[in-house]
Amino acid sequence: MNFDDAVTLATEGTGTRLRATMEAYPQGFMKVVEPFMGRFMRNQFEGNWKVF
Repeated sequence: MNFDDAVTLATEGTGTRLRATMEAYPQGFMKVVEPFMGRFMRNQFEGNWKVF
């Protein structure tokens, strides 16, 4: 599976806002499970980037 991702940083108040986006391009068998992958990947990604 191929991915494109981008991270942007912006000043917000006295801190910095980080915004991360990812696009996935499934190939082969992964195209079959694509409808389920979005939710799974979103949950994993959000879990890795919790606000402290």
